[in-house]
Amino acid sequence: MANRLLRVVKDWWPYLIGFAIFAYLLFKINISATVSAISSANLFLVVAAYLMLVPMFILKVLRWQYMMKQQAINYGLKDSLLMYFAAMYIGFVTPGKVAELLKASYLVRDGHSFGRSFFSVLFDRLADLLFLAVIGYAGLFFFQNLFKNQILWLSLLAVVELVAVVVLILKRKWAKSLLQRLLRKVLPERHKASVQVHVEDFYSSLRIFNFKTTAVVVLLTALSYLFFFIMAILLAESIGIKVSYLLLIISVTVATLISLLPVSLAGVGTRDVSLLLMLGSLGVARETIIAYSTLHLLASLIAIAMAAPFWFKKPIKF
Repeated sequence: MANRLLRVVKDWWPYLIGFAIFAYLLFKINISATVSAISSANLFLVVAAYLMLVPMFILKVLRWQYMMKQQAINYGLKDSLLMYFAAMYIGFVTPGKVAELLKASYLVRDGHSFGRSFFSVLFDRLADLLFLAVIGYAGLFFFQNLFKNQILWLSLLAVVELVAVVVLILKRKWAKSLLQRLLRKVLPERHKASVQVHVEDFYSSLRIFNFKTTAVVVLLTALSYLFFFIMAILLAESIGIKVSYLLLIISVTVATLISLLPVSLAGVGTRDVSLLLMLGSLGVARETIIAYSTLHLLASLIAIAMAAPFWFKKPIKF
């Protein structure tokens, strides 16, 4: 029994950390006030907010479909939606949503090389992360009193990452060799014999990023997050949070980034702490902030419910 418990803790510790943080926060606040804030929310604004999920995700699917098309990987919107939402469903139940990368399996199963398939999936995910990182980093300067040290370290990290990218581009032969060694460690046995081909396919796909392609990807990403930010604003309005829309968007962006850390499930705990720190500094009551974070969690649960039928229709074969 003890060994079984240890195995459960070992497998599920990332989720347990997030839930432990959330439980601690609930212990520190007036739960009845939080429940009251949620129950008294303007239902019309809440429903309008959650409707923003539909165009947001459709735009993300169109972005992925566009990147695949630039690689001559052609799928219709229906098939792209099916694959994207199926992978999104399994992604929600993994720390950092890393399982979303598994949608490359669909492309490989249809005869496309692993290198080209993984390229479109990886850069689709990076588009989200880079957009949030840029907005979040710029936004931290509005909270310099809270994040002075973090801004310094993040600036240094950004410089290091930029140098690393330049080195990987200029020293392509060395970078390919490094990537081959990495893939041989993580890929299933059936793919290891073709690692060099996968790496060449991956690097050849970089050619799709000319000015036009990059502009389209950035535009679709920005439009998708426009609907996400509208949802965030409507949810704030629904429970009477009165802060600058700009500061609200920055707070939600940073919280979304932190919620991707692999110590939480669907951002439980990490998102709450982030919002408490940032919105709390703007004078919003703790109970109201937890209510607001809970409404964001409900948005994630709605997204899971939206994606579930796609998963059961076209599950990924592990």
